Parts: sequence; C-alpha cells; structure tokens
Amino acid sequence: MSKTNGNELITGHMPSLTARLESIHTMVMDKVPSIDRIAFALYDTKTDLLKTFINSTKTRVPIKAYEIKLADVPSLTELAKTGSIRVINDVQAALKPHSQHSTWVLDQEYQSSFIIPLNNGS
Repeated sequence: MSKTNGNELITGHMPSLTARLESIHTMVMDKVPSIDRIAFALYDTKTDLLKTFINSTKTRVPIKAYEIKLADVPSLTELAKTGSIRVINDVQAALKPHSQHSTWVLDQEYQSSFIIPLNNGS
C-alpha cells in the first residue's frame, strides 16, 4: 500500500485510483478511525453485472475480483432503483451467508455497513 498525503491528492500526482482512494481513506480515518473499508463497485447495464472496482481495506482481507448479477441481489436492486441509502448497524445479526459477498463480510467480522448508490446521471 502506497503512502500518500493530502497534497498529492490535491495535485493529482498519484499513480492510481486505488492510491487516491487509500489517501482519502487515511484522511477519513483521522476523524473516524473505525472506518476500515471504503469500496466502489461498477454496474454494467449490458451484462447486469455489479463488479468490485476499487477498495481501500485497512486491517482485513479485501475481497478480490467479485462480481454478481444485480438481479440476483434484491436489496441492491431496490437501492439502485430508488437511490436510497442502506445502513446496517449490526452486520453479524442482519446478514446471512447466502452469497459469496455476505459470507466474506461476515468472515471479516465487520460490525456495520453503509451503502450509497451513485449514478452517473443516466
């Protein structure tokens, strides 16, 4: 993991989007140290695939190259349609190991989850 500072983020002289996200994550953790992971997924409308794009994971094992059809995840499909956010305050109680991603989240012992669907305006 590369070490960066706020100046590099502002000037844009960083090697990758992942490095930029790691820099932002470090700044966020200065204020809220319990935020262990920030991630972005991309949605391909042609294939209906939601794919892990970039992530910054500080103390746990990041999920690698994960993808799933959005139609196979009703809760995320609903968020995509409505633009609503989702907060899970007790991940261990709320999630069941019914998918690779849910199993991974439970195995990492995350306590909470916050999802914001972002749309490019289309």
